[in-house]
Amino acid sequence: MARPYSQNLGRPVLRADQNQEGSQRQIAQRFQVSLTFVRNLLRHYRTTGTVNPKQRGGGPLPKCEANFDSLISAENSTKTRYFAL
Repeated sequence: MARPYSQNLGRPVLRADQNQEGSQRQIAQRFQVSLTFVRNLLRHYRTTGTVNPKQRGGGPLPKCEANFDSLISAENSTKTRYFAL
């Protein structure tokens, strides 16, 4: 999976657009990024007010998260009893 561009790149792109230093296509060529990146960055800024990257997905939650601590403590107590002999 591709990593998000750094904020160090997003801020100058945003500044160039705000200062009307060219079209989105010209700004993309100037910073050597895709036109889609510029459009998505500007859309993200309009909706959130920031150029920080979006949160990455975390995947599915563990099915036994609620019982995980009790399972570990039970396993540790079993080992403690075994080694205490």
